[in-house]
Amino acid sequence: MNETPAYLHRPGDLPRVELMQFAERLIGQYGGPKLVEVHFKFTCIYCGARCTLSDANILYEWGECAICGKNNQIDMGGITLHMKL
Repeated sequence: MNETPAYLHRPGDLPRVELMQFAERLIGQYGGPKLVEVHFKFTCIYCGARCTLSDANILYEWGECAICGKNNQIDMGGITLHMKL
């Protein structure tokens, strides 16, 4: 397990402010928070795993990698959109 940050963000990842704006726009476009859940994703800078936050519609400043267990500051990321039918 690498102790030094070595992995970069993935292509298409957005900075926090843009990511929140994008998520808010999608939630509004697809029916609001009762019908749409956004789960934010980030790349672990230590092991390169793509991690998804379990709490819907919340972008935390820090996230723990499910693979290596290290905390990462989330300054860029992506989303997964879950729509309720």
